[in-house]
Amino acid sequence: MNVKLKGSANELRGFLCRLLGCCPPKRNVLHITFGKDEPIPKHIMKLSKPIAPGFRRPFTITPDEPVDKRPDQSYVQVDVLAGDSTVTIDPTSTATEIKGFLNGDGATGDKSVQFTVDGHLGDGDQPVTLTVDYAVATPDATVLGFTEGTDEKIPT
Repeated sequence: MNVKLKGSANELRGFLCRLLGCCPPKRNVLHITFGKDEPIPKHIMKLSKPIAPGFRRPFTITPDEPVDKRPDQSYVQVDVLAGDSTVTIDPTSTATEIKGFLNGDGATGDKSVQFTVDGHLGDGDQPVTLTVDYAVATPDATVLGFTEGTDEKIPT
């Protein structure tokens, strides 16, 4: 009896091997594709109320982990991104609590500053940034105060 099989010898061998259970299990190969590196999102906050000209607003930055000292022995670098107002950093700041003041000096208008710390202790840098947007302006009235006096006779 002549039997003609369709397919290659490898297919026949594979079929018989699976049928008899003598084949090693088929290996699955996973291909992983990585995209481009993306920057860590920047954190931006905006103050809800303007700073009055000639005044300053205290702030405290608290990182989730201690930060490393910079080469100038401070814990934070401050860059003015927009406007001409200044920032004062308290020299008693620590790796877990950075204190300072946003100053309402310079011209009135919108301001933006960026705080950068080194999030990696020891060698190597891991910059972590926070951008703060604010305005220097004469504040608008938002609350009415009311003070009660003593009773007086109505003038006639």
